[in-house]
Amino acid sequence: FVKIAGKEAAEGSWLTFSPDIKNVPTAKASVEAYEKQFGPVGPYSIYSYVAARLLFEGVKATGAKGPRDARKVADWIRKNTHQTALGTVRFDPKGDVGSRTYVVYETRDGQFVQITGLENQAAN
Repeated sequence: FVKIAGKEAAEGSWLTFSPDIKNVPTAKASVEAYEKQFGPVGPYSIYSYVAARLLFEGVKATGAKGPRDARKVADWIRKNTHQTALGTVRFDPKGDVGSRTYVVYETRDGQFVQITGLENQAAN
């Protein structure tokens, strides 16, 4: 955003996003393992990890053998509460995440600074 808009034009802009994953205590071990193997985490790295993990757990828990068992896996994911690197995750009957935490960032001197939510710290 800052690169495209330019530092001066971006200054003072507000945006919403999930909290900086490095500030989420339940994600600490996952972030460390990810960075050791792949380098710096991107904005969606841990979310992709959690999604894949839930899928694999669903396959294992339901004994799914192939694509015909997809509905069984999806039902298992929706019906259970999951402890993940992002904390507790639940889904509604449609498969939407039951609750999500968003914070507000303000662009200051070319950096995103969290101004509401968990901790008011600069984001990477």
